[in-house]
Amino acid sequence: MAPVRTRRPAAFVAAAAARPPTPTVCRSVCAAPAAAGYDAARPPVRTAVLVSGGGRSLVNLLDRVADGRLCHVAIVLVVASKASAGALGHAAAAGIPSAVLSPRAYPGDAAAHSGAISSALDEAGVGLVVLAGWLHFYAIPDRYAGRVLNVHPSLIPAFCGRGYYGHHVHAAVVAFGVKVTGCTVHLCDNEFDHGPIIVQRPVAVAAGMTPDEVAAAVFEEEKVALADAVGAYAAGRLALRGRVVRVLAEGEAPAPEEALVGGAPVVGGRTGGGMSVREPRTRRAG
Repeated sequence: MAPVRTRRPAAFVAAAAARPPTPTVCRSVCAAPAAAGYDAARPPVRTAVLVSGGGRSLVNLLDRVADGRLCHVAIVLVVASKASAGALGHAAAAGIPSAVLSPRAYPGDAAAHSGAISSALDEAGVGLVVLAGWLHFYAIPDRYAGRVLNVHPSLIPAFCGRGYYGHHVHAAVVAFGVKVTGCTVHLCDNEFDHGPIIVQRPVAVAAGMTPDEVAAAVFEEEKVALADAVGAYAAGRLALRGRVVRVLAEGEAPAPEEALVGGAPVVGGRTGGGMSVREPRTRRAG
């Protein structure tokens, strides 16, 4: 069954994939001497953002690309799981191609839905996929192993897995009475909130805080954590050993037993090494 709706014609998406990304504001800011770690010879990593809602995390990333804080990132595609997703308006305002790929268009066939997503990523020549409030199963194929990041609104392994997303996470945090929660950005595999952790940021839970208040505090940390993780990936500064990720300092080389993840904007192949994708299980991003 065909997707629900495509915001831009397929030919437009394909043409965008063929063109080198030109984030002019990013280049002009990052070229300044004050932008530590900017490498003018490194092309930006072509990035897709998958969303299901209003797109606050998408806006956060767009702002940081525009002002130069994410020097090596070019957001070239937004995929939404429903036509009413507010993130689509933000994509349109930024001139970014977008597509609506709803699981309802593939009833009873999650594999076909995931395949349609992967095909859209392929057409756009994507090197990095960011799940930013994506609330549906996506079976990651081998060619995207080590190239998919998710942001989850808790400190994994607490309050994660099946059924823990959005407000459900923060309500559980308050009900359980924990004193510290936070957010996690991790590399994805095909299990619930399971892949290697890149960044975590804590949030204190004061007595009497409501789930909405916890959610607001956690999102402020998500903005920092997601940008830091995406930036480190794009700069090729993630070193992976087993399931342990180390963020390398600028100019630091990985240890012999570590594999670099990210950095190289390779289309149609693996971007980095060290990740394997397990057999798919139903997974909901946070």
